[in-house]
Amino acid sequence: MKPQRIPTRLRWTAAALAMVGASAALSACSSSDDAPVTPDTVETTDTVDDATTSTESVDVSPEAESGVDDELAILDRPSPLADGAPDVIATEIATTTQPIGFALRPGDDRQFVIDQDGGIMAVDTDTGAVEEVGDLRALTAARGEQGLLGLAFSPDGDRAYVNHTDLDGDTVIAEYRVDTDGQLDPGSRRVLLEIEQPFGNHNGGRVVIGPDAMLYIGMGDGGSAGDPLRLATDLTSLHGALLRIDPTPTADAPYQIPADNPYLGVEGARPELFAIGLRNPWGFGFDEVTGDLWVADVGQNDYEELNLVRASADGTVAGAGVHFGWSAFEGLSEFNDDVIVTDHHRPVLVYQHGERGCSITGGDVYRNGSITELEAAYVFSDFCSGRLWAYDADADIEVELLRLDQVAAVSRGPDDEMWVASHNGTIWRIDRHGAQ
Repeated sequence: MKPQRIPTRLRWTAAALAMVGASAALSACSSSDDAPVTPDTVETTDTVDDATTSTESVDVSPEAESGVDDELAILDRPSPLADGAPDVIATEIATTTQPIGFALRPGDDRQFVIDQDGGIMAVDTDTGAVEEVGDLRALTAARGEQGLLGLAFSPDGDRAYVNHTDLDGDTVIAEYRVDTDGQLDPGSRRVLLEIEQPFGNHNGGRVVIGPDAMLYIGMGDGGSAGDPLRLATDLTSLHGALLRIDPTPTADAPYQIPADNPYLGVEGARPELFAIGLRNPWGFGFDEVTGDLWVADVGQNDYEELNLVRASADGTVAGAGVHFGWSAFEGLSEFNDDVIVTDHHRPVLVYQHGERGCSITGGDVYRNGSITELEAAYVFSDFCSGRLWAYDADADIEVELLRLDQVAAVSRGPDDEMWVASHNGTIWRIDRHGAQ
């Protein structure tokens, strides 16, 4: 069974459609031009013949936008953010070496943190005690945007899925068994997917278990700058896309292709593709209440963008078959004029590089926490500026919460509060000012 190889308001929204005008660090690479790992071409392990189909087919057109209009409806309800930003502080909880992402394990009340160098930590939300539960340091290296980049747990908490680059810089998706105490069993490692990377940047990185219990994988466009190989719109490539697989193995394949994947059966297309037209989707995820898909896509030289795809009424997972526009567009502006996109899903929020930042750090939707003003707001940041915002897409209201440092991850914790990781090592929880 082979692996399948802030006061500033410089923002636009789809509701307003107002036009105004990453860094070389970590997830940014907004204008970097790394030397290629392989000289001229990109090769990906052919998985079409090996992977099997797991569920009954559903008719999903690759051109469909899940029944979502680009213009988001402004709901007739008061926004919790209408009176401005709540008074919050960042409470330091713990430190690790190079935190770059969070993950929640069902049935476990600790916050899991991944370090770019390959360490996986579990943080006690009450005491801040840090316990190492996984070690991939011999398998990866923190070089620029490479390293351990993503972690997700199966719905029963018994399996962990990691996204890391190997020592050659290529992407590896692997599974581990998880012991009852949360430790990853190194002897259980099972490689699902390997994807060669033509350049050293734009690896994407996040992995997410979706509302359908499938595994979603964020992949960058292959790197360098400007999508030189035009992979973000190449259906024969797994780059510049969100992938969707069923990680359940069969006798012949390490994973299966869900039968309702939108590009399954499209001639020449990789069946793992779920959504395309992305540059470097460092942060993406689903709202656990609505099923809406949020994708923060790091921009090139000028603009950062936040995308929202509403869940459809017919039960199709939000984002199926969506084209996000890169590299025909950067934000709302035309980019590569030789890339023809007749219809794409426009971002709900775009901001220009400058004081606000230069590399969007995707976040999470705030649900059921103690800061009621943030309820249903999407909380996110920018790696370059460290600014943390809350955005109510329904009311089209955004407020700035705090300014921190090198924010690499924003995510809800097991306590339903928002947690923030700085790449310099600090792990914070966002609390109401004065709360005991």
